[in-house]
Amino acid sequence: EKMISDFRARGITDEIVLDVFRRVDRKLFLVSSMNAHLVREGQRVLDAQGGIYPYKDSPQQIGWNTSISAPGMHAETLKALKDGLVKAKNILDIGTGSGFISAAMAAMAPADSNVYAVDHIGEINLFAKHNIEVACPYLVKRGSFIFVTKDGRKGLPEFEGKKMQYD
Repeated sequence: EKMISDFRARGITDEIVLDVFRRVDRKLFLVSSMNAHLVREGQRVLDAQGGIYPYKDSPQQIGWNTSISAPGMHAETLKALKDGLVKAKNILDIGTGSGFISAAMAAMAPADSNVYAVDHIGEINLFAKHNIEVACPYLVKRGSFIFVTKDGRKGLPEFEGKKMQYD
């Protein structure tokens, strides 16, 4: 709840946005069996005791030379996209990373929406999928996620003509 209080102090007061952070727990998107080997190989920034800080307002390394954005950045993104997300049928997340923002956007969207989670590293998509399955099985059950391993910076012609909400 401290993180939620911090958001309120920053002017993020929309209950739909704040509720997502209660339903989609960031700590379940940082370390799992999928990236624990990267922690041991030193690709992750940890404190002296090997701790992680899922609720600290700073990016956290997840391995593969990438990070999960700071919670405040995610909150600002969800706040900015909220009006579109709550009615979106198709949501595009380029740079899926941990899967947190894909899950958060799906949690805000109608039950029949699709989230296209695109990352150019296949292992990251597997990591994101695993994290979402663990953290939000109710979202997985509704069949909301389509994982695409492709470099989104090079274009995504298969999505042309689809109306998308994106981050």
